[in-house]
Amino acid sequence: MNNLKKLKLLVASALLSSTSVYADDCTDTSATNCGITISGNQTIDIDSSISTTDEKGINITNGSNTLTIDGNITTTTGTENAAMGIRINSVNAENNIINMTGDIETITNGSATSANGIAVTNSASNNTVNITGNISTSGNTLSGIVIRSSADNNNITLTGDININGATNAYGVRILSKDAANLSSDNVITVNGNINTVWHSIDIGDYAKDNNIVVNGNAQSTGGGAVKISVGSTNNVVEVNGNLTTTATSGSPTIQIFNQATDNLIIIDGNVTQLATQAAINFGSAVDTTSNDNTISISGQITSAQDGIVFSRSDHNEVFVSGGINAVRNAVSADAISDNNTVSVSGNITSGRDSFIFLGSNNTVNVNGTVTSGAGFFDINNTSGGITNLYNNEGFATSNPLTLTGKLPTNYFITIDSTSDYGQLAVTNGVGNINFGITEESVIGVPTSNYTSYGDETTLNPAASSPYKIEAAGKDIT
Repeated sequence: MNNLKKLKLLVASALLSSTSVYADDCTDTSATNCGITISGNQTIDIDSSISTTDEKGINITNGSNTLTIDGNITTTTGTENAAMGIRINSVNAENNIINMTGDIETITNGSATSANGIAVTNSASNNTVNITGNISTSGNTLSGIVIRSSADNNNITLTGDININGATNAYGVRILSKDAANLSSDNVITVNGNINTVWHSIDIGDYAKDNNIVVNGNAQSTGGGAVKISVGSTNNVVEVNGNLTTTATSGSPTIQIFNQATDNLIIIDGNVTQLATQAAINFGSAVDTTSNDNTISISGQITSAQDGIVFSRSDHNEVFVSGGINAVRNAVSADAISDNNTVSVSGNITSGRDSFIFLGSNNTVNVNGTVTSGAGFFDINNTSGGITNLYNNEGFATSNPLTLTGKLPTNYFITIDSTSDYGQLAVTNGVGNINFGITEESVIGVPTSNYTSYGDETTLNPAASSPYKIEAAGKDIT
C-alpha cells in the first residue's frame, strides 16, 4: 500500500468517529494539497509524509488530540497565512500532543507571508509538540517556531536545526502576544540544535511573560539580532548553550533588550560576536524606550566591530562577563539617563577608545582582568561622574594600573590576591573625594608587631611602609 493510500485510510477511519478529520482533495496519486484539519478528540498515527499547496500540513482547531507522525511535512504557498507546517489554533485547542519524526519545510512563492514551521496561536494552551528533525522556511514575516496571541503553558521541543531564509521579519523562535491585557505566558521552547536566520534568531516580542527559551546550539543572524526582548515583556528566561553571532550585514545588536522590557534573564554559555557596526549588547534605545532590571550572564568573550555593551535610557540592569571584551570603540558605555547599572568583567578588555564611559549616575564597574584602551584614551572616563562604585583587581601584577580621568568614584575597592597581585588606580585630572575599601575575597595580613591601631572615625595618615590596623565594624583584617 503506497503512502497516499495509507494516509487516506487513516483519514477515513477517523471520519467514522464523532470528530471531523479530513484531507482535502486527495482524489488521486498526483494530488499535493493533502493537509489534515482536526477539530475533535482523536488519537492518530500518520506513517507517511504530508505535502500541501496553499494548505497547512497539520491544522488543529479544537479538542485534545494525540498525533504520531513518521514522515516529513512540506507546504508550498503563494497566499498569505495559507501554508504552515503545524498549526494549533484557538482557545478550544488544548492539551494536544504531537510527536513527529521528520523534517518540516515551508516554501513561499512571491510575497506570501506567515508560512511558519510550527505555530501555536489564539489562546491555544497546554499543548505539547516534540519534533525530531529540522525546520526550514523561506519567505517574509514568518518563524520557525512561534507562540503568540495569548497562548499559554505550551511546550515545544525540537531536536534539530532551524534554518530561515527570507527578506524581512524571518525569525527563528518567537513568543509574543497582542497587548498588556492578553499576555502569552508560561511557555517553553527548547531547540537542541543550531538556529540560522535572516532576522532575529530568538525573539521575545510584544507582551510575553514568564516564558523560557532554551537553545542547545549556536544562534546566528545575517540581518537582525541573535536575541531580542522588547515591548513590555517581563520575567522571561533565554538560555543559549552555544555562541551568538551577528554577521557584517546585520542591522541590530547581537543581544537587545528594549521598549519597556523588564526583569528578564539571558544566560549565554558561549561567546557573543558582533561583526556589524552595532553594539554586541544593547539596553534600551536612544529614542523613548527603556529597559530596566534585566540581567545578562555570558561565560565567554564579547567581540564587537563597534561597542561592547551600551546602556540607553535604562536603569538597574546587570551584565556579568566571565570572559573578556574586545571592542573597536568603547567596551562599555551608558548615556546620561542610564542609572544604577552594574557591569562585571572577569577577563581582559581591549578597546579602541575609552573602555568605560558612564554619563548617568550610581553605576557600578567591577574589573578583574587587564584593560587596554585606545591611544590617548583612558580605561575609565568618569568626567560625568557616572561611576559610583569601582572594584579593581587590575594593576600591580601586570604593571598596568587601571587609568581614570574625571571625577573619582564615591567608593573604590581593590582586591588583593597577594603581595605581588592587587588592584592599582592611576588618576589623571581627578576631581573629588574617594572612600577606599578592600574586597572581602582579598588575601591580606597585618604584621603582629609594630602596628598602630586606628578607630573607624580617624583620618589615616600612616608613615610610609608602616603597617596599621583599622578597628571598625565589619570583617576583621587579620
